[in-house]
Amino acid sequence: MDINKIKDFNQKILAIFGSLAIILIAILIFWAITEIINNSFYRRNNEVEIISNEKAKENFENNIRTQQVSFENLQLVDTINNIYLIPVSQTSLKLAEFISKKEKSNGELGLLSISGGRSDFYFDNHSFNNALIYDAKDASIQKLFDSRISINRINIEKIAGKSYVLIAATDKDTNKDGILNVEDFKTIYIYSTASKALTEIKSENTDFVEYTILSEKEQLIINFGLDKNKNGKYEWNEPMIMKGYSIINKKLTEIIAPELINELQYTLDGKK
Repeated sequence: MDINKIKDFNQKILAIFGSLAIILIAILIFWAITEIINNSFYRRNNEVEIISNEKAKENFENNIRTQQVSFENLQLVDTINNIYLIPVSQTSLKLAEFISKKEKSNGELGLLSISGGRSDFYFDNHSFNNALIYDAKDASIQKLFDSRISINRINIEKIAGKSYVLIAATDKDTNKDGILNVEDFKTIYIYSTASKALTEIKSENTDFVEYTILSEKEQLIINFGLDKNKNGKYEWNEPMIMKGYSIINKKLTEIIAPELINELQYTLDGKK
């Protein structure tokens, strides 16, 4: 047999296997990249949202638990006074747990107990159901909310040299979709480390959108989305209003007079 032909045949075989190996490696790399992207997308978009108050009450009456509290972060709020914030998140149980009569009567809800035998859940920390203030000086802990709530945003701010925690949260399923989340009307709360008090900044029929700090006046300028069609949620084609909140006086006031708003609207309408 011609040696040159054998060499040519071997080279072709090696070339074919080499090409197949390159294709296989390329497929594996593509698969790995796809998995990374998909997992990242899943974690960003599969938030553990809090079920509505109505659904939670129904579950509890039926001795069913579908979510469990979780503690994952510690955030410094006040450096001088060693005060920290602990957001309380939740995990969704893959299998609902049975709430026993003993747990209900004694108030022991089974977080530290494994008697139920079902602890297979996944973690997420994009929404919170409460927040704790931890004073490292004396190891005391203060709970900020006494009722069910869904916290969508937490900001730590320094205003006029004082430390505050600003929280955007909802406690009502305003759009009636069965969950408490960012789509419902949000209220803004402000916690002062100096007074150790949480204050609710409430505006009726509106959804909190954003705030701006006027530090020299110890004032917040707050944008609220107006639910003009009264469907329980703020939509992009509805107007925003602006109000001022005095941190000193704890008062929410109009900063643009209704008469001026009417003048601006008349001008927009072409009436003058």
